[in-house]
Amino acid sequence: MADPADGRLPFDDEDFIDEIKVENLLFVGSEELPDKGSDNTTEQRPHAVSFLVPPVPASACTPRGIPNAPARLLRTVAFTPPTPIKRGLSSIKEKNAYKNEALVNFLKSEYSDKIDTDYDIEDFVRHVWKFDAKTIPTKIDYQLRADACSDFLGGQYVKKNGKITEKERACCTHFVKVLSGLVGALKKNVDRAQQVILNAFSAKFMFLFDRTIAGDYAHLKPDIGYTPKDLKLDEQAWELLGLFGEMKKRLVQTHMVREKYPIDLGQLRKVRRGARTTKKMATAPDRNTTTPPTHPMVTRSIDKTGAAEDGSRRAISARSTTKRKSRDISIDHHAEGPVQKKFRDSAHQHSSAYAKSNETRMTNTQAQVVKYLNELLSHGIRQYSTGFLIEDTKVTLWYSDRMGIVKSKSFDFILEPHYLLLMVAGIAFADRHRLGCCPLIEWSPRHLLDYRETTLKLPHALDAEDVEHKDLEFKLDVNRKREVKTAYGAIGRGTTIVPLKARGAAAALFGSGNLVAKMAWQPVNRVCFEDQVVKVVRKKLRDSGQPHLKNMLKHITDLKCSLTLNMDDPLLGLPRGTMELPDPYEPRLFKVLIIDEYLPLQTVDSLDEFKRIMRHVVEAHYWVYEIAEVLHRDVSSDNVMFYRLNDGSVMGVLSDWDLSTKKDGQLVKDASAALVAIDPIADARTGPFMALDLLVATETPLHLYRHDLESFFYVMVWFSAVFNPKRHELGYLEAWEQPSLKSIGTEKSEFWNKREKFDQILKTVHDSFKPLISSWLDPLYWKFKEVIPDAAYAMTKVASLQELLSHSREEASQGASDALLEKIEKWRKEHDNAVNEMTYGKVMAVLNV
Repeated sequence: MADPADGRLPFDDEDFIDEIKVENLLFVGSEELPDKGSDNTTEQRPHAVSFLVPPVPASACTPRGIPNAPARLLRTVAFTPPTPIKRGLSSIKEKNAYKNEALVNFLKSEYSDKIDTDYDIEDFVRHVWKFDAKTIPTKIDYQLRADACSDFLGGQYVKKNGKITEKERACCTHFVKVLSGLVGALKKNVDRAQQVILNAFSAKFMFLFDRTIAGDYAHLKPDIGYTPKDLKLDEQAWELLGLFGEMKKRLVQTHMVREKYPIDLGQLRKVRRGARTTKKMATAPDRNTTTPPTHPMVTRSIDKTGAAEDGSRRAISARSTTKRKSRDISIDHHAEGPVQKKFRDSAHQHSSAYAKSNETRMTNTQAQVVKYLNELLSHGIRQYSTGFLIEDTKVTLWYSDRMGIVKSKSFDFILEPHYLLLMVAGIAFADRHRLGCCPLIEWSPRHLLDYRETTLKLPHALDAEDVEHKDLEFKLDVNRKREVKTAYGAIGRGTTIVPLKARGAAAALFGSGNLVAKMAWQPVNRVCFEDQVVKVVRKKLRDSGQPHLKNMLKHITDLKCSLTLNMDDPLLGLPRGTMELPDPYEPRLFKVLIIDEYLPLQTVDSLDEFKRIMRHVVEAHYWVYEIAEVLHRDVSSDNVMFYRLNDGSVMGVLSDWDLSTKKDGQLVKDASAALVAIDPIADARTGPFMALDLLVATETPLHLYRHDLESFFYVMVWFSAVFNPKRHELGYLEAWEQPSLKSIGTEKSEFWNKREKFDQILKTVHDSFKPLISSWLDPLYWKFKEVIPDAAYAMTKVASLQELLSHSREEASQGASDALLEKIEKWRKEHDNAVNEMTYGKVMAVLNV
């Protein structure tokens, strides 16, 4: 066995790496394998279609196209989440994968101004992976593995057309040997107690050999993965990766080759000039405590130039051009009591500045790293994701959560190997939670690759009547029919759906049926949240005293309980809570909603079931609007769901009330503005179902009841056009799923102005659904056609006249401006008159046929 001081591997990874010859590997492309079958279920569970997400060689598959891999890795993506998740970035999808170029452009446009750069390396490791340099075990000295470093420095890692061309010099192999050598040296250094910690996650660094990693979204190929040890190369999945590494090695650097590469740990512990002050690290309280402890926050005032009181400087975000002050943001926690949260300007008190990136500074290489951070956060039950980038010999560390991205300073791992050892130690000693998995989830140490014996524990939660309950426990019930599903995208709400069964006190409260946890990071400035809205709606209907209104409760999300935590709550242990970064572009709250499990619309068994579900949700939507005065505002195919009664009949449910408002729009001024504040691509996920005049308006008009009615119609058309009832699969309607809302608006304008567009979209409807065209879709088309084109035209006229008005106020007389204002008012009235032309009664008259 090799001496760990030499940096060589004292365990099996060495043999594994040496046995694999790069030139003998089959490099797999990103083409999709066809689905080969379906698996219908009984009881009150959805249909599921098994199909392979990552492409693999045909030789590695069974006759049905399923990989020869453990059952735990089979994915059933035709079963969409049991509660709505938007079709994230569907406008840049191509079939079941995201177009790489479009995805990179999206990430650059959306994330470039949300990156904090040049973060201190030691602070990064301490806050993100919760590892302090002073705890590195020091029985023997460390050094980098000399032969691996020499091979790395003398080689290149070059790809052409997505494949490795210089296979004999695959530098990733050599760099992984360096990393694994340090892990082996750590293992020889630790005492028994540290050994237990080091083996907690039981993972290893692996060169992924240009293989596509299994996932639900894009087809991506990171170079290095930190992955469970017993997971083979062809079993790698984004949901199971701890983190990733990306390499760009073009220079041959033989001048740096040495006989030895010793590591001086003193470089990590020396006192730097200028003592730095940081937040005190908070430890998670005992789960039995009801009030989380607080921790101090260091604050400093910063002037317009970025100069701090201690003379140091830091970059000011592009969002702030004036002197920034502490802001008190009051948050209503739904009867948990008002919580006062202060977000202050704070920074490390040392010479290194933390700078906000901008779009022009995100290179293609950095976009590649962000793409992998994005993919990790789009799978599994994660709070944040991490990775590293190697550019020749320079290494940078990367972190992303739902509020932004952090990039560390770079270091040269040949000249500064102490930082590489620190990075490896931080990763090697990290458990699932320190690698970003939600700390409210407790995994069994005996099962690292699946969710058996895994629980969700809520230390405190409010039920539907705002009664607090402590220590509620739920068992994760994940299988081929019930999957963990996460919305696509790193930054944002990051909605994750987790299938559950209640245990103990929770079972006594909520029963033993199928439940799900809906986890999401909601913006702090939202005036009302989904759990609050659902409580109000259900109470209004229940207290109405009218039987037919109480009956509507069957068609509204049934909330069991909810939990709300601030981003820096010690229960979460979110690195951003202690990293003292500039304020995030949008502070968020972590919310967990426990609700009944509902089935996605694509699991219906017949046209009659579909029609019954649509009648239920349109009717429930109307009475919620009339009695509770709440408008849903996010009607989509994902939000129309159902469940089965014991006799097999279906009951439609309208879910996902995240974007709902009071019907006069007064409650959600901020949420309404958000529809035009973000890039169109980011909101194109709802584009197929958005009302036309919301798509074409330059200023978002007040969202009306008629707009939701129009969205219901689009759901019927879209679903009929893309649904395969035999396979229970949804296809892709390219005309309505494009890169921008403007393009979708153009297509929908033609849909209403040219009857042949209507016929073209519906020409592929399955035979069993064709009767819907004559009974519902055609009559509704003509009724809506009387209203929608005129309303949309009025909105375009208003936009055009507003542009003229802006110009006239600078160039023309006051009289000309008054004339334009009069015309604008006229066209606004034309638009508003359409409100009374399309009503619930007219729609239901068709649906009841």
